[in-house]
Amino acid sequence: MIIESTANPFVKQVKKLKEKKNRKAEMRYVIEGVNVTLEFLTHMPGCAADVIATPERAGEIPSKFAGITHIVSERVFAYLSDTKSPQGMMAVGKIVNQTPDFSDMHLLVYLDNVQDPGNVGTIIRTADAFGADAVILSPESADIYNSKTVRSAMGSLFHLPVLYEEEYLSLAKKLKKDGFSILTGSLDATSAPSEIDFSHGKNMICLGNEAHGVSDELVSVGVKKIKIPMPGKAESLNVAVAGAVLLYESVRQRGAV
Repeated sequence: MIIESTANPFVKQVKKLKEKKNRKAEMRYVIEGVNVTLEFLTHMPGCAADVIATPERAGEIPSKFAGITHIVSERVFAYLSDTKSPQGMMAVGKIVNQTPDFSDMHLLVYLDNVQDPGNVGTIIRTADAFGADAVILSPESADIYNSKTVRSAMGSLFHLPVLYEEEYLSLAKKLKKDGFSILTGSLDATSAPSEIDFSHGKNMICLGNEAHGVSDELVSVGVKKIKIPMPGKAESLNVAVAGAVLLYESVRQRGAV
């Protein structure tokens, strides 16, 4: 049976998840796009609540999800989609609060009030690519379940722990006490990334707000500032690009390149 009406109760329920307050209330979110949806179903099958597809895409969904798959018309899918060119496949995922064990982790990424969902998603993807163990977000950072964040992360949201602090800097302070060095890029620093020892010990790379950088409160916790060399005329780097530079240096020092 193909759902052809946007007034269908199930369609209306999924549409509501586009708003953060409804995602939070129902502890569910939407994953859209063929590759991202299939990554989600592969790596987090137990968190799949519903799968939605157009008739053209239905055959690409693994058979074990047949019981939760809903086939909708192209028009209905376009109504649910956030993109200009819908790919015909999405899923509804269950939000699960993560409580990872940091004791065996050596490289973390902390986002200090990073506001843009695209930046957050890109940083999650970059952290995954360069082998970070987890990504931690301050309470006021962008919503990781925003559709733009999920798309920008390109499936990496399902590969490593991504979580929020319950209270600002509570987790950062604990990790500092547990032996993590807190590192951040700064224009007034003197140390270059190559001068930081990423090959031993535990490090947490902090990336700050797009306009203001890391907060004074975070700096007061005890932060090692790093200056990324920029011989050109640009005054600064996009926060996701800065994160990529620092994460690449950690990989280089660990001998992966």
